[in-house]
Amino acid sequence: MDATALWTDGTRLYYVRSERDGGKRVYSEALNGSERREVMDLGAAAYDRPIYHRGEVYFVSGGVIYAVKPGGDLEDARRIWGRDYASEAPAGGYGAYDPSEPHYTLWADGDALYFMVNVPQDDGTQKDTLFSCPLDGGEAKKVWQTPDKEDVGEWETTGVSVSQWYVTNGSIYFYLSGGDFWRSDLATGETVKLADTSEKTLYGSAVFSDSCLCLLNDRPLSNPFDGALMVGVPLHEGGDTVLVYDLEGTLLKELSLKTLGPVNGFSLLFCDGKSLYFNAAAGPDPSTTTLCSLNLATGAITQIYTWQ
Repeated sequence: MDATALWTDGTRLYYVRSERDGGKRVYSEALNGSERREVMDLGAAAYDRPIYHRGEVYFVSGGVIYAVKPGGDLEDARRIWGRDYASEAPAGGYGAYDPSEPHYTLWADGDALYFMVNVPQDDGTQKDTLFSCPLDGGEAKKVWQTPDKEDVGEWETTGVSVSQWYVTNGSIYFYLSGGDFWRSDLATGETVKLADTSEKTLYGSAVFSDSCLCLLNDRPLSNPFDGALMVGVPLHEGGDTVLVYDLEGTLLKELSLKTLGPVNGFSLLFCDGKSLYFNAAAGPDPSTTTLCSLNLATGAITQIYTWQ
């Protein structure tokens, strides 16, 4: 079972869950795991992780980006940008899947929607490329692309893929696993390194908020059983410390996760600036995960809900 937290309004947590029938549903529950209720059914439409911004859920279906009010009817979803695949399908078919469509990662800031796509290059590599369009739709324009190694003099290869990114106030902040914490000005293209995170951890996963970067010192391991979840097979190494940086690159604190005990794997979800939300796969069954929050001020860990 796959469940990914989306956002919190301060009293309730909202998340999207992949169901056994292949569809996706958005649920909400109190921050203590009680009062769970279904908000909306996305069906099989949302092939990429949805986001929430200014009262709407944005998602990708069939190469098209849509927006809909939480709890709204998908037939009323606004088409924001992309190929209108449904109108081209022989039977119509809202949200029909085309495996040739590119994979978009979404973000929104202010009046703009951003989406990242891995674009093939002439030299055979691929580069993460960021596009932007208005929230109400319209023309999309390229606003950023992963710099080449000769532009920054740091990376070992050209075509580096961004591990995590965040757009705010005209800049993209991004983290490269094993390649540090960076910022690029979207207007000028100037790229600067903010922190040598590789001095603390060579690998890691990260999430951003509008005030900080939270970096977990974990490294996923390749599974010798072709991706099958096998009892007793570790899915990662490390993962016992969260490093918190401000958006200028200053290391603010290091918070321990050791009180969780042995954990098979982590999935960082989002940070609201006060708490970091993540899934932890603990215990003998790695398919069972627990939603946790880490208080960034005190380091206290709360186990909210166990998903099976």
